[in-house]
Amino acid sequence: MNPLMFFDILARARAGQDLTPAERAFIKQLQGTVISILVTAATAAFPYLSGQTIDWSNVLHVFLASLSTSIFFTLSKYFTAQGDAPQNPAPAQPATSQPVASPVSGGAGFPPPGQPAPGSPLAMAVPLPRSQR
Repeated sequence: MNPLMFFDILARARAGQDLTPAERAFIKQLQGTVISILVTAATAAFPYLSGQTIDWSNVLHVFLASLSTSIFFTLSKYFTAQGDAPQNPAPAQPATSQPVASPVSGGAGFPPPGQPAPGSPLAMAVPLPRSQR
């Protein structure tokens, strides 16, 4: 496998671009392998830190068990990713190209700043000035 292709897959996954089912499964396998190594390292480190001897056959069994679980999840990801929808469907185009009014701009349907909306409880509670009656 070309190393540049490896980094390309990771970069496209990070950017949220669509990946093939095999590429998704590859990333799942990479994740599982890293987790297997961490679990195995912990299995070897705890006895070492407590002053006991390390049982290397136990460490090997833990590594093989976690790696086989990782392979199982990789195969599961590959076969379930076959029917996945694209991750980034094409964005829907707006129905109209008219600008949308916002309360900040005082656009259509919004009262000017500092005045309550007509019919709101606040508008009914505030008396109108004589010039607006």
